[in-house]
Amino acid sequence: MNTFMKSIRILLIACIAIGTTATLLADGPVGVYAMVQKVVFEPNEQAPTRIQVWGLFVWVDGGLDKPGPINLPQRGYMYFKLPANATSAAATKQQWAEIKTIAGTGQIIAFGGWNYAGTFEDLHIPMTGGQEEVRVRKQAESPAKPITYPIKPGLVRIANDASHAELANLMKAFLQR
Repeated sequence: MNTFMKSIRILLIACIAIGTTATLLADGPVGVYAMVQKVVFEPNEQAPTRIQVWGLFVWVDGGLDKPGPINLPQRGYMYFKLPANATSAAATKQQWAEIKTIAGTGQIIAFGGWNYAGTFEDLHIPMTGGQEEVRVRKQAESPAKPITYPIKPGLVRIANDASHAELANLMKAFLQR
């Protein structure tokens, strides 16, 4: 059995043991793990107002504080824009610069602090006057309607240790596909 299939088997066993499946029907917090391959700043790196974060992404049920089941990794990009608040925008630009330094290294990061209602993959960010759709865009999809970058939870570098080995192995196996 190859590494990819072993990782899938481990994930499915973990989901069954927890008494759930990879698709959940509930309301709750969610976080995002990412293995970033590249970033694209728009309109440019010197004065970015939007960013495409390309790589592999995994939604985490329960958020980053109390992680529970995860979905299968998704390859593509997430598309973000700066928050309207000037202080948040400055902090966001610092995080974007950090994401760029991580890109291509194999380092797993965690960011995001969203809620979902319905299926686990149906994420949204509550915003004044509505909600923004959180999703991984397919590689061929043209950038449109970026979501506001979630600066509040911050950016966390995930330690390369035994407690995260299963996640790292799963993500690496998907990258090799």
